[in-house]
Amino acid sequence: MRRTSGAPLVLALALLASCSSGGDDGPRFALDGSPRVPDDEGIVTAVDLESVTLDGDRVYDVDRGLVSFSAIDLSTVPLLFTEGQYVQVGTDGDEAKWIGTIAKPLASDPPRVVYSGAVDEVADDSVTFQNGTVLRVDDAVDADDLDGRVQVWIDPRAKTITEVGS
Repeated sequence: MRRTSGAPLVLALALLASCSSGGDDGPRFALDGSPRVPDDEGIVTAVDLESVTLDGDRVYDVDRGLVSFSAIDLSTVPLLFTEGQYVQVGTDGDEAKWIGTIAKPLASDPPRVVYSGAVDEVADDSVTFQNGTVLRVDDAVDADDLDGRVQVWIDPRAKTITEVGS
């Protein structure tokens, strides 16, 4: 009779446990159109493979599994491409877990960022687009204007939509 070790079973259970989300702060990040509420947003003023700096003063370490993507079409973009872009960041403490690029700010005074998308849902102070992007809305913006496919202007300092077009 051949005896087998229990090591393969123990290894399989350990792998299964490490893949479960039981110890996480929430569900895993997915680019499936689910709403992505950012923990922070701003203009990337410095970036390398170790850290990302927003607006010159908020620094996040880059998580080993960081996902960097376009918030417009959800395509993958190189992390270093985010420099100079207005982005949204999902964090866990001081670590950036995901970074979604919105757009480069226009060279206007004051600077503005233009974003286009199809509206999925409007709440009191935010709008969720069909691709999962969630943006805060300035109090002066009429939420009734946020319907269908829209173009919005974001104030990168206030981090809110300040104007809506179609």
